[in-house]
Amino acid sequence: AVQSGHGIGKSLTASVAASWWVDTHPADQTLVVTTAPSVKQVHAILWEEMRKIHPQAGLPGEVQISDNWLIGGRLVGFGRKPQDHDRDAFQGLHRKYLLVILDEAAGIPEWLWGSARDIATGEHCRMLAIGNPTDPSSYFRRVCRPNSGWNVIKVSVFDSPNFTGEKIAKSVSEDLTSWKYIEDAKRDLGEGSPMWKARVEGEFPDVDEFSVIPLGWIYQAQQRWQEWDEAGRPVSLDWRRIIG
Repeated sequence: AVQSGHGIGKSLTASVAASWWVDTHPADQTLVVTTAPSVKQVHAILWEEMRKIHPQAGLPGEVQISDNWLIGGRLVGFGRKPQDHDRDAFQGLHRKYLLVILDEAAGIPEWLWGSARDIATGEHCRMLAIGNPTDPSSYFRRVCRPNSGWNVIKVSVFDSPNFTGEKIAKSVSEDLTSWKYIEDAKRDLGEGSPMWKARVEGEFPDVDEFSVIPLGWIYQAQQRWQEWDEAGRPVSLDWRRIIG
Protein backbone atom coordinates (compact mmCIF):
# COMPACT_ATOMS: atom_id res chain seq x y z
CA ALA A 1 0.00 0.00 0.00
CA VAL A 2 1.62 3.23 -1.19
CA GLN A 3 0.23 6.58 -0.01
CA SER A 4 1.83 9.30 -2.09
CA GLY A 5 1.86 13.00 -2.77
CA HIS A 6 0.68 14.58 -6.01
CA GLY A 7 2.55 14.28 -9.30
CA ILE A 8 5.42 12.00 -8.32
CA GLY A 9 4.82 9.36 -11.01
CA LYS A 10 2.75 6.85 -9.06
CA SER A 11 0.66 5.67 -12.03
CA LEU A 12 3.78 5.35 -14.20
CA THR A 13 5.43 3.30 -11.44
CA ALA A 14 2.38 1.04 -11.23
CA SER A 15 2.44 0.62 -15.03
CA VAL A 16 6.10 -0.37 -14.93
CA ALA A 17 5.36 -2.86 -12.13
CA ALA A 18 2.54 -4.42 -14.19
CA SER A 19 4.75 -4.66 -17.28
CA TRP A 20 7.59 -6.20 -15.27
CA TRP A 21 5.20 -8.74 -13.74
CA VAL A 22 4.05 -10.01 -17.15
CA ASP A 23 7.58 -10.00 -18.56
CA THR A 24 9.10 -12.05 -15.72
CA HIS A 25 6.49 -14.81 -15.36
CA PRO A 26 5.27 -17.53 -17.77
CA ALA A 27 2.36 -16.27 -19.89
CA ASP A 28 0.22 -19.35 -19.30
CA GLN A 29 0.33 -18.83 -15.52
CA THR A 30 0.29 -15.03 -15.27
CA LEU A 31 -2.34 -12.32 -15.02
CA VAL A 32 -2.33 -8.62 -14.11
CA VAL A 33 -5.67 -7.08 -13.11
CA THR A 34 -5.90 -3.32 -12.65
CA THR A 35 -8.77 -1.17 -11.49
CA ALA A 36 -9.44 2.43 -10.45
CA PRO A 37 -12.41 4.55 -9.33
CA SER A 38 -13.34 5.55 -12.91
CA VAL A 39 -13.06 4.20 -16.46
CA LYS A 40 -10.98 7.25 -17.42
CA GLN A 41 -8.40 6.54 -14.71
CA VAL A 42 -8.05 2.94 -15.89
CA HIS A 43 -7.92 3.64 -19.63
CA ALA A 44 -6.32 7.06 -20.04
CA ILE A 45 -3.75 6.90 -17.26
CA LEU A 46 -2.40 3.51 -16.18
CA TRP A 47 -3.06 1.54 -19.39
CA GLU A 48 -2.04 4.44 -21.60
CA GLU A 49 1.35 4.33 -19.85
CA MET A 50 1.50 0.57 -20.44
CA ARG A 51 0.80 1.08 -24.15
CA LYS A 52 3.88 3.36 -24.24
CA ILE A 53 6.09 1.02 -22.19
CA HIS A 54 5.24 -2.09 -24.22
CA PRO A 55 6.96 -1.17 -27.54
CA GLN A 56 9.76 0.79 -25.87
CA ALA A 57 10.78 -2.22 -23.79
CA GLY A 58 10.21 -4.74 -26.60
CA LEU A 59 7.74 -6.74 -24.52
CA PRO A 60 5.86 -9.74 -25.96
CA GLY A 61 2.30 -9.82 -27.25
CA GLU A 62 -0.04 -6.89 -27.81
CA VAL A 63 -1.40 -4.26 -25.42
CA GLN A 64 -4.72 -3.28 -26.98
CA ILE A 65 -6.66 -0.03 -26.90
CA SER A 66 -9.35 -2.00 -25.05
CA ASP A 67 -6.96 -2.31 -22.07
CA ASN A 68 -6.24 -6.01 -22.66
CA TRP A 69 -2.77 -7.55 -22.94
CA LEU A 70 -2.60 -10.69 -25.06
CA ILE A 71 0.34 -13.01 -25.64
CA GLY A 72 -0.26 -15.71 -28.22
CA GLY A 73 -4.02 -15.23 -27.86
CA ARG A 74 -3.83 -15.68 -24.08
CA LEU A 75 -5.02 -12.89 -21.79
CA VAL A 76 -2.18 -11.88 -19.45
CA GLY A 77 -3.52 -8.53 -18.29
CA PHE A 78 -6.58 -6.30 -18.32
CA GLY A 79 -7.91 -3.11 -16.77
CA ARG A 80 -11.53 -2.68 -15.67
CA LYS A 81 -13.71 -0.47 -13.54
CA PRO A 82 -16.58 -2.77 -12.48
CA GLN A 83 -20.01 -1.21 -12.04
CA ASP A 84 -21.29 -1.02 -8.47
CA HIS A 85 -23.90 -3.68 -9.18
CA ASP A 86 -21.33 -6.06 -10.70
CA ARG A 87 -19.72 -7.25 -7.49
CA ASP A 88 -18.66 -10.59 -8.96
CA ALA A 89 -16.72 -9.01 -11.84
CA PHE A 90 -13.42 -10.61 -10.86
CA GLN A 91 -14.73 -14.00 -9.77
CA GLY A 92 -13.10 -17.04 -11.36
CA LEU A 93 -9.86 -15.22 -12.20
CA HIS A 94 -7.11 -17.37 -10.77
CA ARG A 95 -3.52 -17.74 -11.95
CA LYS A 96 -0.40 -18.90 -10.16
CA TYR A 97 1.20 -15.48 -10.65
CA LEU A 98 -1.56 -12.91 -10.25
CA LEU A 99 -0.99 -9.21 -9.57
CA VAL A 100 -3.87 -6.88 -8.69
CA ILE A 101 -3.23 -3.12 -8.92
CA LEU A 102 -5.64 -0.70 -7.23
CA ASP A 103 -4.83 2.72 -8.70
CA GLU A 104 -6.12 5.90 -7.03
CA ALA A 105 -6.88 3.58 -4.13
CA ALA A 106 -8.58 6.16 -1.89
CA GLY A 107 -11.54 6.23 -4.28
CA ILE A 108 -12.02 2.45 -4.49
CA PRO A 109 -14.98 1.13 -2.43
CA GLU A 110 -14.51 -1.54 0.21
CA TRP A 111 -16.43 -4.21 -1.75
CA LEU A 112 -13.97 -3.90 -4.65
CA TRP A 113 -11.04 -4.37 -2.26
CA GLY A 114 -12.76 -7.57 -1.15
CA SER A 115 -13.22 -8.76 -4.75
CA ALA A 116 -9.54 -8.12 -5.44
CA ARG A 117 -8.49 -9.96 -2.29
CA ASP A 118 -10.65 -12.95 -3.21
CA ILE A 119 -8.69 -13.61 -6.42
CA ALA A 120 -5.21 -12.91 -5.03
CA THR A 121 -5.21 -15.94 -2.74
CA GLY A 122 -2.19 -17.92 -3.91
CA GLU A 123 1.32 -17.94 -2.46
CA HIS A 124 2.72 -16.09 -5.48
CA CYS A 125 -0.10 -13.54 -5.80
CA ARG A 126 0.36 -9.89 -4.88
CA MET A 127 -1.67 -6.69 -4.51
CA LEU A 128 -0.45 -3.13 -5.05
CA ALA A 129 -2.65 -0.27 -3.82
CA ILE A 130 -1.39 3.20 -4.68
CA GLY A 131 -2.85 6.68 -4.56
CA ASN A 132 -3.16 10.08 -2.93
CA PRO A 133 -4.40 9.75 0.68
CA THR A 134 -7.25 12.19 0.14
CA ASP A 135 -10.12 10.40 1.87
CA PRO A 136 -9.67 9.73 5.60
CA SER A 137 -12.86 7.65 5.65
CA SER A 138 -11.74 5.32 2.86
CA TYR A 139 -10.75 1.66 3.10
CA PHE A 140 -7.35 2.76 1.79
CA ARG A 141 -6.86 4.65 5.05
CA ARG A 142 -7.62 1.44 6.95
CA VAL A 143 -4.96 -0.60 5.17
CA CYS A 144 -2.38 2.17 5.59
CA ARG A 145 -2.70 2.14 9.37
CA PRO A 146 -0.07 0.42 11.56
CA ASN A 147 -0.53 -3.34 12.07
CA SER A 148 -2.93 -3.63 9.12
CA GLY A 149 -0.96 -6.55 7.70
CA TRP A 150 0.05 -4.48 4.65
CA ASN A 151 3.53 -3.27 3.80
CA VAL A 152 2.89 0.50 3.82
CA ILE A 153 5.11 2.98 2.00
CA LYS A 154 4.66 6.76 2.21
CA VAL A 155 6.11 9.05 -0.45
CA SER A 156 5.69 12.80 -0.13
CA VAL A 157 6.26 15.34 -2.88
CA PHE A 158 9.49 16.28 -1.10
CA ASP A 159 10.81 12.73 -1.65
CA SER A 160 10.80 13.16 -5.44
CA PRO A 161 13.98 14.09 -7.35
CA ASN A 162 12.97 17.72 -7.93
CA PHE A 163 13.34 18.24 -4.18
CA THR A 164 16.01 15.73 -3.14
CA GLY A 165 18.66 16.95 -5.57
CA GLU A 166 18.90 13.61 -7.36
CA LYS A 167 20.20 14.13 -10.91
CA ILE A 168 17.59 13.22 -13.51
CA ALA A 169 16.90 14.10 -17.13
CA LYS A 170 15.20 17.44 -17.76
CA SER A 171 12.31 15.69 -19.53
CA VAL A 172 11.66 13.64 -16.37
CA SER A 173 12.00 16.65 -14.08
CA GLU A 174 9.42 18.55 -16.11
CA ASP A 175 6.88 15.76 -15.59
CA LEU A 176 7.25 15.74 -11.79
CA THR A 177 5.74 18.13 -9.26
CA SER A 178 7.64 21.41 -9.24
CA TRP A 179 8.47 24.09 -6.69
CA LYS A 180 5.82 26.27 -8.35
CA TYR A 181 3.17 23.71 -7.37
CA ILE A 182 4.38 23.90 -3.76
CA GLU A 183 4.20 27.70 -3.75
CA ASP A 184 0.73 27.61 -5.31
CA ALA A 185 -0.39 25.00 -2.76
CA LYS A 186 0.88 27.12 0.11
CA ARG A 187 -1.15 30.05 -1.18
CA ASP A 188 -4.30 28.22 -2.28
CA LEU A 189 -4.53 25.31 0.17
CA GLY A 190 -2.60 26.60 3.15
CA GLU A 191 0.44 24.79 4.52
CA GLY A 192 -0.71 22.19 7.03
CA SER A 193 -4.32 22.13 5.78
CA PRO A 194 -6.05 18.78 5.15
CA MET A 195 -5.56 19.11 1.38
CA TRP A 196 -1.90 20.08 1.87
CA LYS A 197 -1.31 16.97 3.96
CA ALA A 198 -2.90 14.71 1.34
CA ARG A 199 -1.54 16.28 -1.85
CA VAL A 200 1.91 17.38 -0.69
CA GLU A 201 2.93 15.37 2.38
CA GLY A 202 1.31 12.08 1.34
CA GLU A 203 -0.50 11.91 4.68
CA PHE A 204 -4.16 11.22 5.40
CA PRO A 205 -5.69 14.42 6.77
CA ASP A 206 -6.88 14.39 10.36
CA VAL A 207 -10.54 15.18 9.76
CA ASP A 208 -13.27 14.17 12.19
CA GLU A 209 -15.51 11.63 10.45
CA PHE A 210 -18.45 12.97 12.48
CA SER A 211 -18.17 16.44 10.92
CA VAL A 212 -21.37 17.90 9.47
CA ILE A 213 -20.01 17.00 6.01
CA PRO A 214 -17.03 14.63 6.31
CA LEU A 215 -14.27 15.25 3.80
CA GLY A 216 -14.63 11.71 2.46
CA TRP A 217 -18.26 12.35 1.48
CA ILE A 218 -17.15 15.33 -0.62
CA TYR A 219 -14.56 13.27 -2.51
CA GLN A 220 -17.07 10.47 -3.08
CA ALA A 221 -19.67 12.94 -4.39
CA GLN A 222 -17.09 14.43 -6.75
CA GLN A 223 -16.23 10.96 -8.02
CA ARG A 224 -19.89 10.11 -8.66
CA TRP A 225 -20.32 13.37 -10.57
CA GLN A 226 -17.24 12.59 -12.69
CA GLU A 227 -18.58 9.13 -13.57
CA TRP A 228 -21.97 10.63 -14.48
CA ASP A 229 -20.27 13.30 -16.61
CA GLU A 230 -18.08 10.74 -18.42
CA ALA A 231 -21.19 8.65 -19.15
CA GLY A 232 -22.67 11.59 -21.10
CA ARG A 233 -24.78 12.93 -18.22
CA PRO A 234 -27.66 10.50 -18.73
CA VAL A 235 -31.03 11.69 -17.46
CA SER A 236 -32.88 9.22 -15.26
CA LEU A 237 -36.43 9.30 -13.94
CA ASP A 238 -34.99 10.30 -10.57
CA TRP A 239 -33.02 13.19 -12.08
CA ARG A 240 -30.03 14.46 -10.13
CA ARG A 241 -30.30 16.56 -7.02
CA ILE A 242 -27.26 18.78 -6.58
CA ILE A 243 -27.04 20.59 -3.26
CA GLY A 244 -24.38 23.23 -2.73
